[in-house]
Amino acid sequence: MTDYESLLDRARDRIPKDISERSRWTMPEPDVLIEGSQTILRNFSIVSYVKSYVICSQCRAPDTSFIKEARTTLLKCQACGATRPVRL
Repeated sequence: MTDYESLLDRARDRIPKDISERSRWTMPEPDVLIEGSQTILRNFSIVSYVKSYVICSQCRAPDTSFIKEARTTLLKCQACGATRPVRL
């Protein structure tokens, strides 16, 4: 086995299982309630939370975690490595 292949095998072994298995979390369908002339999205705050604190803004993967750098909280994507500041 060449050095490249052994390094590639080593990198594959270090990929977190939840990412490598491709088991993906999907956002829930909107819970819509129509009352007269009003349309109410009953789980709208869940959708807003997911977009703000779960989904990566670069690659749209749900594989994110919070990290703290100095006094700033960042959302770091484990799939693509992107980071962005979030307010908690």
